[in-house]
Amino acid sequence: MDGEIVLGNERHRNLIPVPLEVSKLTELRLIFDSVHTVTVIGRGVRLELVGAPRYVEEFPSKPAN
Repeated sequence: MDGEIVLGNERHRNLIPVPLEVSKLTELRLIFDSVHTVTVIGRGVRLELVGAPRYVEEFPSKPAN
């Protein structure tokens, strides 16, 4: 699976920034395969985490400028 979330002019590929609460044009695109894609468009989004955090996988840090 692949995907991206666009928050206003910010594009995030294959990740969702946490914490997340924005009131601007938001588009979430989930790509399951070459045929199946789900796109959700809204005027904002809020992500509320529930439960205790747990390790899932390594995540590369941002490159230095």
